[in-house]
Amino acid sequence: MQDRDRINLGASLGVAVREFSVTTGATAYMLYVHRKAWGVLEAKPEGVTLTGFGEQSGKYLGALKPDIPSWGTNLIFEYESTGPGSRSLGMQGRSRPAQLIELT
Repeated sequence: MQDRDRINLGASLGVAVREFSVTTGATAYMLYVHRKAWGVLEAKPEGVTLTGFGEQSGKYLGALKPDIPSWGTNLIFEYESTGPGSRSLGMQGRSRPAQLIELT
């Protein structure tokens, strides 16, 4: 986990950047794999039902700023979490950086 004003994409194979700005707002976390933007994680407080937040995280998938290195035109992984309640909305449940790299 890193703050957006102190990003070091070389710190790990996978990096999550808090409150990352895209053209439609700010994601809770931008997920990077091998120094390229891969997807978003939308985090909500524990106890909040995740139903209905797919639209919110989905609006970030095509909203990457053009100067951000990525694996494609659109982000392709969205994940939502309330801590104990989580769901992956893409990538067939692959959530570890090494698994994601296998898909590229």
